[in-house]
Amino acid sequence: MKETFKYKGFEGSMEFSSEDECLVGEVLFIRSKIIYIGETYSELKKSFEEAVDAYILHCEANNIKPEKPCSGTFNVRVGTHLHQAAIKLAYQNNISLNEVVIRALEHFLATEHSESSNFTVNLKNSPVNIMNISQRNIVLPKKRNSEYFN
Repeated sequence: MKETFKYKGFEGSMEFSSEDECLVGEVLFIRSKIIYIGETYSELKKSFEEAVDAYILHCEANNIKPEKPCSGTFNVRVGTHLHQAAIKLAYQNNISLNEVVIRALEHFLATEHSESSNFTVNLKNSPVNIMNISQRNIVLPKKRNSEYFN
C-alpha cells in the first residue's frame, strides 16, 4: 500500500526521482497537475502543504472553486451483462442501481480483496466468482456497512 500525505482535504504522493535525485510528489485525485519536490521527507511534506495552500490561494484570487478530491460521483463502465445483472438486482430488492454499486463497493473494500483481480461473493449461499455474476440471482446485505469508512 502506498503512503500519502494528507492536508486540508487533499492527498499527495511521495516518490523518489532517480533522474532528479530528489523526492517528488503530486496532489492526487484532482484534474489539476500540482507537483512538489523536496530533499528530505520533511521538506517534501512541507512542500506539499505549501503547494496545497498556493493552489487554494490561486483559486480564491481568480474566483475559481477549488477542485474537490473524490466528490462522490464517478462513472463506471461495466459492460452489458454486468449492467443488466445489477439493474435486475436493484429491481428485485426495490433499491436503486446506485445503492447496488455502493453496497458492492463497501463489501469489496470491507473484505480487503485489494490484492485480487477476481473475488468471490456469496450469492444465495453459493460462492460464485464475480465473472459469473450476470447469470445468478444475487442477495444483497440488508444494510450498507458504512462503519468501515471515515
